[in-house]
Amino acid sequence: MTTDPWNDDLLDRENDAEFIYRLTVGRNVENVRLNKGSFVLNIDAPWGQGKSFFLRGLYQTVLQREHPAIFINAWQFDFVDDPFAICVAALDEYFKSIEDKEEITNTQKFQEGLRVVRSQFLNITWTLGKAVLKKAINKVAENGVDEVASLFTEGQEKQQEKKGLADELAETVSDQIDLFTDAAIDKFAQKQIDSINETKRSLGLFQGGLTAILDAMGEAATHKLPMYIFVDELDRCRPTYAISMLERIKHIFDIPNVVFIIATDTVSLSHSVKAVYGTEFRSKEYLGRFFHRTYKLPAASNENIIYALLQDRGPDISKWSLPTDTMDIQSVAVFLDKTSQAFDLNIRPTKQAVEILLDITSAWDQDIKIELSYMFTLTCQFVKTGDLVPTEFSAVVRDSSTWRDVCRNEHFSYRELTYRIRNLATKDVAEALKIAQEARSENPDVVTHYIHGILRTEFGHHQRTGRDKPLVSFASYDQMILYARNLQ
Repeated sequence: MTTDPWNDDLLDRENDAEFIYRLTVGRNVENVRLNKGSFVLNIDAPWGQGKSFFLRGLYQTVLQREHPAIFINAWQFDFVDDPFAICVAALDEYFKSIEDKEEITNTQKFQEGLRVVRSQFLNITWTLGKAVLKKAINKVAENGVDEVASLFTEGQEKQQEKKGLADELAETVSDQIDLFTDAAIDKFAQKQIDSINETKRSLGLFQGGLTAILDAMGEAATHKLPMYIFVDELDRCRPTYAISMLERIKHIFDIPNVVFIIATDTVSLSHSVKAVYGTEFRSKEYLGRFFHRTYKLPAASNENIIYALLQDRGPDISKWSLPTDTMDIQSVAVFLDKTSQAFDLNIRPTKQAVEILLDITSAWDQDIKIELSYMFTLTCQFVKTGDLVPTEFSAVVRDSSTWRDVCRNEHFSYRELTYRIRNLATKDVAEALKIAQEARSENPDVVTHYIHGILRTEFGHHQRTGRDKPLVSFASYDQMILYARNLQ
């Protein structure tokens, strides 16, 4: 049974994916008609906006629609010298996976194309290894001359009349490098120059082989074209690796019937480019050379994700207190979403804050309720800043002008509510209740009534239990957050 890849689409991205699918199919038809190469689309969104989920969903969608497709997590392999090898390995793995489809793999066109792609891989990889010379020079100093001499045996011939190259290089490191640069490097450089035409030929054969494979798949009617290659997490890679990946895509895989869909935080990727070429480098224009189009994912609402988290955990909401006319999962999700937005949290830190809140709720065994607006405000502050000191609290919340709600037909500000509770958080219950009573007499709004009601309940509870001058329950919130943050 086929699984719907968008079953867990909490950010409503399926419609975006459908548009992109239609766009890429249409652009490929145009490219084939005009004999143009691949189409490269950049999916742009900041970190934490669900790019990886979106790319995985689109990947599964095109597979279900019978397109050949591969998925590459670039960050997972950025320790590899050249990303070309990763791309070819992923392609080869995919082609092996369809070997049971004899109507494709038994065709001469497919088999010949696959043979050419595999045979030209090493030729292209050798030329792309521009760091070989530097590594060889390092080996002179690090590993001795034997290894270097073996790399350049042809360069030894003229030296044999006087002395073996290995012996001569061994005299001093200085002599090693002099002889190496005077003889072997010249020989090696000449070989590299001589190999350029062969490399061009290898590249043409590689592209021709891949084209033949795709043609065979299309003619067999078992697959639809184009082939999709998805690249995720490119903006997390080493800057030089990310640039190399884009260059390989542009120059080596530029053939018809191939679509690249690459997910990036383009701002972050631009910074990576500047790290290589300098702060004054026009990195955004540079990146534009590699992408035919960029699709900016709309900013995601956190509310659906929060609601799903609450539904999944099933917290006992009777442990929570909130100034609302309706206390249910939906209203709590709306409040948590508003608060996370006030702290400018995207999806991942919002999920972290909600998980901390839910863990605290699970551990909460007091008869007194958790005041949710203050507890979650502190939690968001901690996730945002890594601290819970009052100065940080003030600085983060000060700009939250839209952080408001309605209770009993009266508008109120969560900023004002949390400030008032913060000012009571170091008091004992009796003193805090007295302050709340005075505030209610002077300004009987919904916030003062709400806080007074909480403290009156706490005061009554402590009178019954006989505790002597206990602090308000708000005083324990900081420590509960610090405990919960240790959970992974």
